[in-house]
Amino acid sequence: MAIILSLLTALLFGTSDFFGGMAGKRIRIAQVLLCAHITGGIGIFVISLAIADQFRLADLGWGAIAGASGIIGLGLLYRGLARGPMGVVGALTAITSATVPAVWGTLVDGDELAPWAWIGVGIALVAIGLVSWSPNDSNTRVTGRTIVESLIAGAGFGFMFILLNHSDPASAPWPIV
Repeated sequence: MAIILSLLTALLFGTSDFFGGMAGKRIRIAQVLLCAHITGGIGIFVISLAIADQFRLADLGWGAIAGASGIIGLGLLYRGLARGPMGVVGALTAITSATVPAVWGTLVDGDELAPWAWIGVGIALVAIGLVSWSPNDSNTRVTGRTIVESLIAGAGFGFMFILLNHSDPASAPWPIV
């Protein structure tokens, strides 16, 4: 069941990012974010009522702070997807969102990351570089602004994950409501 849910989550995230980027070409990013959060919020609220073991106000606080970080990340991701090459923006945001918690865990929380994991980060960075400088069929270029906004978007998501980690697992998924 976990594998099916993981695959479904990946499919839904990928689809929503694609359509969010496309919608960002037609309407303001704030409108896209509002629509996405209302529909997603209703769904996760109903799921929370059904599956959460407990409800703690402190966890909602962590969720609110994480949500602020996540909304910055999502807004910049959608803007980047609307303006820049989707493959570059998506890849750069994804690797940054995975790298930030790993680096934070190592430097701040004292976690030890296996050498193969650092090798994976390095390979991903090289892959992003290759994708960024390869010709693309769309008429969009990779600009410095695109790269910076993608990095900030990824950092927003990365810090969202770090902040959500402070909530009690028994209250999941309330913190993301």
